[in-house]
Amino acid sequence: MRILMVGPWRAVAMRRHIDWAVESGAEVCVADYWSRRDRARPASFRLAYLSPRQSAALRGARPNRRSQAAGLRAALRLRQIAAQFQPDLVHAYMLGSYTDACLRAELRPLVVSAWGFLNRWLTGEATASDRRWLQRLRQGAHTLLVESPNLEQAMVQRGLAPLRVEWFSIGVDGQLFHPEHQTKAAAWRFALNIPPEAVVLLSPRGWSQTYGQRHIMQAVVQASQRLDQRLILVFLGMGRIKRPESLAAEVLETGRSLGAGATIRWIPEVPHDDMPGVYNLADIVLNYPSSDAFPATLLEAAACGRPVISSDLPAYRHTFIERCCTLTRPNDPAALADAITALVQAGPAAWAAQGQQARQAVLAEHDEARQKQRLLALYARILEGDSFNMGAASSNVDSDAAAV
Repeated sequence: MRILMVGPWRAVAMRRHIDWAVESGAEVCVADYWSRRDRARPASFRLAYLSPRQSAALRGARPNRRSQAAGLRAALRLRQIAAQFQPDLVHAYMLGSYTDACLRAELRPLVVSAWGFLNRWLTGEATASDRRWLQRLRQGAHTLLVESPNLEQAMVQRGLAPLRVEWFSIGVDGQLFHPEHQTKAAAWRFALNIPPEAVVLLSPRGWSQTYGQRHIMQAVVQASQRLDQRLILVFLGMGRIKRPESLAAEVLETGRSLGAGATIRWIPEVPHDDMPGVYNLADIVLNYPSSDAFPATLLEAAACGRPVISSDLPAYRHTFIERCCTLTRPNDPAALADAITALVQAGPAAWAAQGQQARQAVLAEHDEARQKQRLLALYARILEGDSFNMGAASSNVDSDAAAV
C-alpha cells in the first residue's frame, strides 16, 4: 500500500499515523511545507515539499499559504508529487492549506483528519467558512475523521453522504503513559525547586487564548488564598499560536501582580516520550479550554493516573472526561477556583481514586494499539472499494495555473 500524507509531519498526532502506516509495511510519502527544521530528513518515509525550498529560504519565511496563488502552487506541486509517487490513498490533516491543496488537486480517495476545526458545529456557532468546508469535503473527500464522538454524531445528522464520517481517537500507549514514573517526577520537582509539601497543578495545553491560561492563573491565585496547602502552578511551554511569548508574559505578569509569582514554574516543550514524567509531576492536571475536540493531553494525563479538572464542554459529553474528571463552567475563573479548592481539600486518597478510574477508562476505550488497527482497517476498506486515479483529476488546477 502506498499512502500520501499531507500535513505538518512533525506534529505528534500526524507522526503517530505515519509511524503506524510504516510499521504496517506501507510505503509512505509525506508532503509538507519546507522548514528550516528539516535539515535532518526522516529515514522511514519520503518527505516532499509543497513550497519550493530555495524560494522559501531566500524569503526567510514560509509563503503566505492563504493566498490564491499559494493555494494553486501547492495544488500543482501536490499533483506532481502524486504523479511521481502514485499513492493508493491520500490522507490530509487540518482544514487549512493542506486539505485545500488536496481538494484543488482532486486527489482520490481522500481521507481528512479535521483536528478540531469543526468544533463550532457542536455549539451552534458554525460559520460560513465551516459550511463551505463541509460542502467541499462532500464533493472531494471520501472519509472525514473527527476526534469527538459527539462531533461525529453532529456531522452524521447533517446528512453528508457520500462523505463518510468516523470518529477516531488518537489513542494512548498505556505502557508509556502510566503512574509509575516517580523517579522522573522527583527529578522534575528537584529541577523546579518545588517543596515536597506543595500541591502541584499542571497546565499542559498549548498556549492560546482558547486554552485558558489567563483564567487558570486567576483561579489558582483565588484558590491559594483559601487553602492552607501551598500551590505550585506549572505551565508547559507548548506553542499553539505563532508567537505565544506575549500571551505567556501577560499571564505570568498577572500572577506576579496578584502576589503569586512564587507559585509559577515553567517547563519548556519536551519530547513526547518525556511527557509521562511531566504528568507524574502533577498532583492535579488543569484543562480549561473554551472550546475543544477530544484532546490527547487528557488521554495521556488519565493514563498516568492523574486527577483532572476540566471545563465542561459539549465535545466531552458521554465520554470518559464527563465520567471521570471534575468538570466546571468554562470562561469562569471563580468556578475553576472553587473546583481546585474542593479537589485539593479532598486530598491524595481522592486524587488517587479519580486517577485510577480515569486510567482504567482510557485504556479500555482508547488504547493506541486498537486505534492503530482501526485506522489501518479503514484504509483497507477504502481501497477495497476505491482506486486512485490521477488521470481523473480535473483540469481546474491546470486551467488556473497560468494565473499563478
